Amino acid sequence: MIGEGGDIPYQASRVISHLDKLILSQRQKTKAGNDDMLQSFNLLGFLVNNVGIALFLGGIIIAFLTIRTIVKPVQKFKKLILLLGKGIIPEEKMKPRSDEIGDMAVAFNDLVAGFKRTTEFSNEIGAGNFETEYQPLSESDELGHSLLTMRKDLHGLTSNLEQKVRERTEEVMRQKKEIEELLTEVTDSIKYAQRIQNAILPPRKYINKVLPNSFILFKPKDIVSGDFYWVEDKEGKTAVAAVDCTGHGVPGALMTVVGYNKLHEAMSEAKEYTAAAILDGLNRGVINTFSQGDEESDVKDGMDAAMCVVDYKTRTIQFAGAYNPLYIIRSGSQEIEQIKGDKFPIGPFIGGIQNFQNHTVKLGSGDTVYVFSDGYADQFGGEKGKKYRYKNFRELLIGMQDKEMYEQKELLDTTIESWRGELEQVDDILVIGIRV
Repeated sequence: MIGEGGDIPYQASRVISHLDKLILSQRQKTKAGNDDMLQSFNLLGFLVNNVGIALFLGGIIIAFLTIRTIVKPVQKFKKLILLLGKGIIPEEKMKPRSDEIGDMAVAFNDLVAGFKRTTEFSNEIGAGNFETEYQPLSESDELGHSLLTMRKDLHGLTSNLEQKVRERTEEVMRQKKEIEELLTEVTDSIKYAQRIQNAILPPRKYINKVLPNSFILFKPKDIVSGDFYWVEDKEGKTAVAAVDCTGHGVPGALMTVVGYNKLHEAMSEAKEYTAAAILDGLNRGVINTFSQGDEESDVKDGMDAAMCVVDYKTRTIQFAGAYNPLYIIRSGSQEIEQIKGDKFPIGPFIGGIQNFQNHTVKLGSGDTVYVFSDGYADQFGGEKGKKYRYKNFRELLIGMQDKEMYEQKELLDTTIESWRGELEQVDDILVIGIRV
């Protein structure tokens, strides 16, 4: 059986052949299983990748939705609350939603609306509109009920105040009427005093006759003046005075009456027809008038004056001054000759009675002389509200020598008015110009 051609070799051969086929079949099955397993692994990897991407995208979507639905509303809510904490009522409202944040938004919007109503109500009460309706936020709204109580109290106080204002207004109107009546009486009296003062001043026709080429710029600060001018012709000579009494208005005007009368007395009683003699006589007359021997009743006020006596025949001018000077501008000259007055006034003063010095100056044809009070140079005005000052006054006089005397008066007037502007005139103004 084991020999060649025996049954065992034959069967062994068959077994080996079957084993080869079985091994080949098993290898094919193993390969197929491996291929199936690799395909399954690939599919699993694909699924794992896609699931990861899906989870990542899902996380992003969830984060976006979270920010949109929770974070942003919370941040907006925080911003509005911060504004409200600063006392600023926000115009923007929270959008209502069907969740807890939505409930908070509704409550916040109601709170803002309540603040707006409270603010509007407070403004109306402040404006006096006490009939304005207002509804507290709730029965527990202490601020709202306090505002209603405040409205009631203020309404009562305002009613009482309005009654008092009406009563006070009626009283003020009554007093105003009385004051206006008194003011009218006083003004009428002062205007009458002005007529009296103008009556004692020399008329323009007389001045034109004795001083043919001259001007007088006379601008009282008030209705009546403490400055006055005096012109008197005697023995072919013309006496001219510019006098500045202490004060202005009614007190100054009373002084001018005394001064004017005493000048006439001095003129008639003077032994010499000189400027100094007339001024000495005025000084004595004023001192005798105001010195009564009683210190309490004595008047300490006085006058500054510039006195000239013009002789047209000899072309000479005499001058005496109490503080105030004489200006002379020669024909064709660009300089001013100044003759200073004595440094004491007319009237009672500590130094006692002194005599004024008499100055005599020869004039040429076309020469111009000026006497004045201090009102022109002391007027405030200009861009900085300062005094006009004598330097500007002298420059103005020099610069207008080519003009006629009436033109000089107009220029002096317009210049000081322009300088003064809207400011009040501070003193009486008197300027006298004479061309020989």
